[in-house]
Amino acid sequence: NKISGTKKFNLTSTGRSFIIEGRASISKNKMRHDQLHLFLFSDSLLFTERSIKPGKKYSIKYMLTITEYTVLE
Repeated sequence: NKISGTKKFNLTSTGRSFIIEGRASISKNKMRHDQLHLFLFSDSLLFTERSIKPGKKYSIKYMLTITEYTVLE
């Protein structure tokens, strides 16, 4: 488990499958952009940032629960 944060997220939850991951730049205002790493699972979208904790690669910043969606490639 390389993802940590204050929100509870079990990577191995029954029925949960990993779909894709990638980077995104979120604009807070004209002067500030946050660099985030996104993880899309079958039921959730995690917005993470680099962790400062030893042994952890990413820390959850936001989590969106997904009930229905369509993936277009």
